[in-house]
Amino acid sequence: MVLADFVEEKQKADFSNPIFHELAVLNGEINRLDSEQLEDALKAFSLSCSGCFGVKQKRLKSYVRDKKQEIAGLNKRSPGRLRPLDYLIFIDFEATCMEENPPGFVHEIIEFPIILFDCAERKTVDVFHQFVRPKLNPVLDEFCMKLTGITQEQVEQADSFVTVFEKAHEWMSNQGLFEPGVHFAVVTDGPWDIARFLVQQCMLDQICVPFWASRWINIRKTFTNYYKLKYYPKLPDIAAMLEALGLKFEGRQHCGLDDAKNCATIVETLLRDYCQPEFNEFLEKYGYSWLLEPKQKDTTPKPTSKCSKWRTPQKQMQSAINLVNLNQRSSTDGHTSNDRVQSLSDKLLACSIQENDESLKRYNYSEATHGQC
Repeated sequence: MVLADFVEEKQKADFSNPIFHELAVLNGEINRLDSEQLEDALKAFSLSCSGCFGVKQKRLKSYVRDKKQEIAGLNKRSPGRLRPLDYLIFIDFEATCMEENPPGFVHEIIEFPIILFDCAERKTVDVFHQFVRPKLNPVLDEFCMKLTGITQEQVEQADSFVTVFEKAHEWMSNQGLFEPGVHFAVVTDGPWDIARFLVQQCMLDQICVPFWASRWINIRKTFTNYYKLKYYPKLPDIAAMLEALGLKFEGRQHCGLDDAKNCATIVETLLRDYCQPEFNEFLEKYGYSWLLEPKQKDTTPKPTSKCSKWRTPQKQMQSAINLVNLNQRSSTDGHTSNDRVQSLSDKLLACSIQENDESLKRYNYSEATHGQC
């Protein structure tokens, strides 16, 4: 649904029903409750009392709205929503890094986790997890290993990104995600997993970005917008969102698999609190729509287990560097691998950092993994 259609449907929504006036009055009364009164009201409806004041307040309002609309026989789904999501897949990549990344440092994915979450059952149903062997910087920095918990032995024994990517795609296909009528969305902690790490990795390996990464759900935006919590100037990270919900991080922070699992816990709470997660990030926004794999003639995607290679040459691709030739260059010039890919990384970073997105412009992997939100 394009933006114009969404706005038009919003305008057509009928808010003349007296139920909306009742809800406005009830919301005002809820706003006047103090902490103790709010908890009493939640207990009266057998609702959870966990979380900060803003979360509990939103929980009660959402419950009242849901029940009122149900009694009135109104559609509880937001205007503009075509249909509810069947599944969510949580992805949280870990990538090569240094404590102080040199200019033009290229981050390579070294951990590829996927959590498959059933929205109807509100639970995790399966997990995909693979480490990835980097090729530009095959030896992990000590800081990277300490931060992520990934060892040199694990990446040395791992497959290349292309191989792991094909395994992930085949796993998704076996889960039935590409079947006709199945509606799913990728969920990430921020925009960087897709708009930076996946895009850069696909460019490095000269493969197209998969169709399912053309849009995704940024859980930080969903969480903040739904609960109306004030985080300034940054959006909350996983630990901050869990704390607001009265929960604790389980596992190791900056482990991709554990980060993805905790994101699933956050969304599970959002669903219980009557939130309807919506797509809020689009690859086109970051200037990468040309990298997407070709659209199928049929409206139903029918991906193969193999990665789609670069399409026929086009203007944007003239700036891409042939990595095979790059890696075959003689190293007798005394430069490191990062020095030799400086021109490549400059192009990648120029594409990744959009002038109209300050959060990505200032982004640094080391800073993010230390709790940037």
